[in-house]
Amino acid sequence: MVRAFICVEITDKEVLTVIGNIITQLKRIQGVKPVKPNQMHLTLKFLDEITEKQIHQIKEILNSWQDEKFELSLEGIGCFPSLKRIRVIWIGIKEGKDTLIRFATKIDSELGKIGFPRETRSFTPHLTLARIKYLKNHDKQGLIRLIQEFEQINAGKQIIQKIILMKSTLTPSGAIYEVLHSVSLS
Repeated sequence: MVRAFICVEITDKEVLTVIGNIITQLKRIQGVKPVKPNQMHLTLKFLDEITEKQIHQIKEILNSWQDEKFELSLEGIGCFPSLKRIRVIWIGIKEGKDTLIRFATKIDSELGKIGFPRETRSFTPHLTLARIKYLKNHDKQGLIRLIQEFEQINAGKQIIQKIILMKSTLTPSGAIYEVLHSVSLS
């Protein structure tokens, strides 16, 4: 069994520089666990534990993908579920949002045909910057100020050229990602 997900990666150096600067500021707040810049991706579907047979089936589905590469613009910082109970800090997607929603819906539908549970929540395209388990009150206030400061930030644009089936191995120092399969968009 392999823990896996389907995603698109963020690799543009200029975008990663802007994100890296935000993450540097987030690291200063105790309780914030930032995503490593070399692991930036937008998850289209989390698969959990899958078998070798399912990996083969997913590869076939992805290999049949007939879509064009597209551009994303990453803009605006926010959080889930709310400023009162921050658990995830993210940067939003403006341009390319509809394409990501279409891709996630298509993946969910195709994988539903081979037995994967369908998503019950609607897909909200975002790039996770950090996760929070616990914040002291003064740290929370600092984090809220930082989120508000970057609320309108424009991190730049990224051309999405691949859909990726990614393996995720959990370790005490964080997840290790490995590409199992990728499909180039035309």
